[in-house]
Amino acid sequence: MNLFKFNSVKVTILITIIYAMIEVFLMSMLSMLVVNDVTTLFKNGIFIISIYLLNKIFMALNEKSKSVSSYYIKLQMNEWIDNFISEQSSEQFYSKDASEYATLYVNDIPRIISLTLDKLVKMVFNSSLAISVLIALFNIHWIMFVMGILMVIIMIFPPMIFNKRLSECIIQSQKSKEAFLNTMTESMLGFSIYLENQAFAIFKKKSREGCWKYAKKMCETDTLAGNISAVLEFMGTLTSTLSLITLSYLVISKQAPVGTLLSTISLMPTLGNAIADIMSDKTFYKSGKSLFSSKLKEVKTIYTDEFCKPYVFHDLNRVEVVTNTNKNYKIINSIQTKNLEVTFKEKYIKIKDCVFEYPKKYAIIGDSGCGKSTLLKIISGEIESYQGEVILNGVIKSKSDNLFSDIAYVNQNCFLFNDSLYNNIALGRNISVEKINYLLKVVSLSEFSADYLINEGGKNLSGGQKQRIALCRALALEKPVILLDEVTANLDINTAEKIESYLLEMPCMVIMVTHHLSENIRQKLDTVIDISN
Repeated sequence: MNLFKFNSVKVTILITIIYAMIEVFLMSMLSMLVVNDVTTLFKNGIFIISIYLLNKIFMALNEKSKSVSSYYIKLQMNEWIDNFISEQSSEQFYSKDASEYATLYVNDIPRIISLTLDKLVKMVFNSSLAISVLIALFNIHWIMFVMGILMVIIMIFPPMIFNKRLSECIIQSQKSKEAFLNTMTESMLGFSIYLENQAFAIFKKKSREGCWKYAKKMCETDTLAGNISAVLEFMGTLTSTLSLITLSYLVISKQAPVGTLLSTISLMPTLGNAIADIMSDKTFYKSGKSLFSSKLKEVKTIYTDEFCKPYVFHDLNRVEVVTNTNKNYKIINSIQTKNLEVTFKEKYIKIKDCVFEYPKKYAIIGDSGCGKSTLLKIISGEIESYQGEVILNGVIKSKSDNLFSDIAYVNQNCFLFNDSLYNNIALGRNISVEKINYLLKVVSLSEFSADYLINEGGKNLSGGQKQRIALCRALALEKPVILLDEVTANLDINTAEKIESYLLEMPCMVIMVTHHLSENIRQKLDTVIDISN
């Protein structure tokens, strides 16, 4: 990750350098308080207070500019992950747990920014401090400059010895945090199992073991960092003390003004602390770069002007949903499957050959586990790892291609978002409220309005209601092919027949998987395909 691609970061660096220089200038000005008359003391005091005020103004500007840089970097990284996820196939996406993707957004991005941007700004600040302090020491006396250089050399060596170990500890603590998060996420998902089997002893055991491993790694990291800080602080204090002894000798021998003692009391410890922080922050910065490389190694890092060009804050709180509102889908006149074999969820399934033609209506039936749902997943492209062929309009479909631009598909997992009913059905498309209300009526949900708010995960709806809302989504697409996987499984017979009758009258190819097929619906179908083995 190249932070200097962002203009806001460049502004932050400039402000940081100026802020550091004013900080050192303020320390140097302390010698102006040692004067012989009140008038000069008053003037010098006013001047120092003015510089102090300027210092605090730049301190505020520094924090503001750093937060603006963090803002744009966060948005850029968020877009990278958005694009990465959007380009995933179903198999690629579900090869990881959903919490891993959520962790990228919520934990990893802030952590990476904290370890890179924050540490970079601190290193720039402390480097500017160190250089400015050395210049100020040279202005006091060349011997003080030599003492400053000696301090820099002494402060550099201890961190070089411990840097590798500290970097390893930081990475290990991050991994243990992720492991603990995964353990607790799994435990939360299995709450009902613990409750039904009164097995909370296992829950507590997993929680305690995960917490212990995480806390142990954090303790090791903090202890090592603390030891390094203690060594550096000792070296800094020792060098500062020797410098003050040397300067006192110079003052006594009238080789330096008395007032320089005041300045040096602030300058030398500042130099020591700056070097210590640089060495420590350098290690954290490297670990941040490593974390970025490991977490976002598959993500395309394309920098966009929207986030890189601005120098100051611009409110980007707007979302432009680009959708395909026209009907540029591919017309599928025929679908044929040959010699399909797949291992799905560790179960081998061989599926009978099938032929589907537009605009005929088909029902897929068969024993439980014979591959009815799997067949739809293979046709749609949700499953890529299979043997055999899917032939569209006489051409073999590539296994890596999916048909979601050309078909409507309703699977058994009816996920709903915590949003209005309209937004759950339209999903960003320009669909009229009247059409949404019409579709709700078609699926016997006319008691709901388009602005009805659905709770998280659809908790305020029954299973059958969720299925019918998912069906509305598919119908709103108006595609020439619709695949339906048990869309009426949770409905009463009359409601199920009403909806199925409407579907079978639509001018499109319909392929529906079902366990329950009434005689009335059977007569309206062109073909009932039994794929039982």
